[in-house]
Amino acid sequence: SPLPTTVTVPDRDVVGTMASFPLFKSVPQTQLEWLSARGHVQRFTAGTPIAESGTPADDMWILLDGRVAGHVPAAGSLRKFEEVGPGYVLGTMPYSRMRTMPSRAVAEDDTTLFVLSRSHFTDLVRECPDLASAFVHHMLYRARDYRAAQIHDERMQSLGRLAAGFAHELNNPAS
Repeated sequence: SPLPTTVTVPDRDVVGTMASFPLFKSVPQTQLEWLSARGHVQRFTAGTPIAESGTPADDMWILLDGRVAGHVPAAGSLRKFEEVGPGYVLGTMPYSRMRTMPSRAVAEDDTTLFVLSRSHFTDLVRECPDLASAFVHHMLYRARDYRAAQIHDERMQSLGRLAAGFAHELNNPAS
């Protein structure tokens, strides 16, 4: 599979793109500039894996353009459980306990990500409180959505078992 390309994008383009996302509306531009100066941009072509399930979660990715899908193992194959677009934050974040990727992330379209290494998180929290707060709120929403998807999957599996049981009973002459 093709490797992602690391691209240097003028700071104002990255900062302007991030400032346009609802997540960063209340974050001062100086804090977005701080963030932009410490990360880099990566581009992925459609269909390219970005991360594999179980690999170390060492980076935070802000989706600047394109779409990314998360795939989880289910019944011996991978099932798409979410698809996200520009403005979504993937990977690990400040205060996150995530150490490994919970799913396989794949670029659905040609995708541009802003990448920040975990090594900058301590400085980010200290120097950019509004930005850190935005990430914490996003992390809470992301955890809630992930749990809701898990509950939905569990309900669908239970319904499938129930339907299989009814079908068996209806087809069993001894019943």
